[in-house]
Amino acid sequence: MKKILSIIILGLLWCLPISAYEIGNNVYLNACGADPQEYYDKPLNIQNIVTEVPNRITKLEKSKYDREFQTLATSTTNLGNDKINISISNFRDLTIKNNNGDVLTTRKISGASSLYELKHKGKVVAWGAGWHKDCGNVYDTDFTALRIFIPIKKDNKIIIEQKLTSLNIKPFYKATINSEKLIIADAVEIGGSSRAATYYYAGQKFYQLDHLDGIKSIGTYEELHKKIDVLQISPARMINILAGYYETEVLNKYTKANFDNIYKDLLTNHWDISYEFDNGDNLWESISDLNISDEYIKALRAFENRELLWEDFPPIAGAIPSLKNNCFKNDTYENLKELVRNCYFFHSSYVMNYGFSDPKWFAVQTEFKDSKDLLNEDKEKRFENYLDHSITGMKSIVWGEDSMDGTVVDDLISIFQRANGGYKVSKDNDYVVISGCEYKACYVKGLVFIDNETKFSSAIGLIRHLDYQPNKTNSNTQSDDWLIFSYWHDKYEDLPKEFLNAVEEWRVDEDLPLPQIIRYVGGFGKDIELVKK
Repeated sequence: MKKILSIIILGLLWCLPISAYEIGNNVYLNACGADPQEYYDKPLNIQNIVTEVPNRITKLEKSKYDREFQTLATSTTNLGNDKINISISNFRDLTIKNNNGDVLTTRKISGASSLYELKHKGKVVAWGAGWHKDCGNVYDTDFTALRIFIPIKKDNKIIIEQKLTSLNIKPFYKATINSEKLIIADAVEIGGSSRAATYYYAGQKFYQLDHLDGIKSIGTYEELHKKIDVLQISPARMINILAGYYETEVLNKYTKANFDNIYKDLLTNHWDISYEFDNGDNLWESISDLNISDEYIKALRAFENRELLWEDFPPIAGAIPSLKNNCFKNDTYENLKELVRNCYFFHSSYVMNYGFSDPKWFAVQTEFKDSKDLLNEDKEKRFENYLDHSITGMKSIVWGEDSMDGTVVDDLISIFQRANGGYKVSKDNDYVVISGCEYKACYVKGLVFIDNETKFSSAIGLIRHLDYQPNKTNSNTQSDDWLIFSYWHDKYEDLPKEFLNAVEEWRVDEDLPLPQIIRYVGGFGKDIELVKK
């Protein structure tokens, strides 16, 4: 009988519910899911750069979020003589206070999160709250969502800057460990020619964090090279980084110096061919002038005709010798697209983003002085690609023979072809304003506001014209009208104040009257909102 009782007691001990925890115990979530129900007894630690703060059990009563106990996680950092304290209670309520107890910011976490310290050389620089939605599986990143909080001290005032990232430490910690300041990588998506071909969390965008400038993006490869040891980055990651910065010449040299190691790295991963050379029509024709065996050209034709499944495509390893010959036959390449076509055709969607979606480039580039240069001198056609992918494709409403069947993007390109247009970058590089007026018709003016700080490639366009006639029947009716449009702001009232201030400054500089009529097209629809009449 005693033996049976012992077995029952042992069984109960093994199956005790979570309420068996005691006050003062520490529990951890390990960033495993957005609303985890499992607790761990050891903290998450990523290369001593990200460390999970203990969630100390404070009460064995049910929390207001329906968990079986209540918790508190706390951490501090010092900004000179100022001590900044952060806490997350019950995995959801985040509060940051100064040393006097004044609240600097609060936030209710949408799911459930531990508090994570971001450290550099042993010191806490910032904090984060977030998770990996698949507990580290499927997507190759440490966090699919981590909101970073960093205290900044300016003019004797402390503020908290926030940024939502997909933090990815592991592939880059050897490159960043000895940097002067904390450098992190955000695992951004690599855009394919369709959403189905997009590689989620496979790219990287770098940021520097400190208590003076906050979270500052690293906008050029030259700057990145100075701040981290790029030789510690894997070859496959490196070619994507160089292509992302449009460093065609550097990528060409790197490719030829490391070709075999690059492909050894690339072949360990599976990448589809999804970059649309020649608008995606007859992909096999894109390499008809290259030295590629008939086996692969025939396979491409069959794949495009849906006669061959991708898993039945001939192994890419067999095409590498031909690719190497094609790649090395040219000493230089005129643009990135040609380099990718010759050297990385079968991995083109990984190396090169479809379209151009790096708005920060417009703030840091110094080669092109105005929109005309951007349109005519840039061999990569970045401005034109950016407009094509960031501006609505609605039909033009501007009067003129050339605009009859065009789009508002066509109108902007026509306006920006004229020399000596405006090109203004904000002091903090947060946005760029590009403006101009049409050749021989300077009353038609345009402006593009490029926001560098949003998660998406967010552009807002404005065209100043003298009439609005969808059927274009009467050229004698004229008024001073503005058309404003943006994918990422559904209504006119949603437009950021920075855009409105930039427009007013532009209007005054151009000595323009206030518009009689403002029309707005927001979101992905084509409905026109009449703002002012």
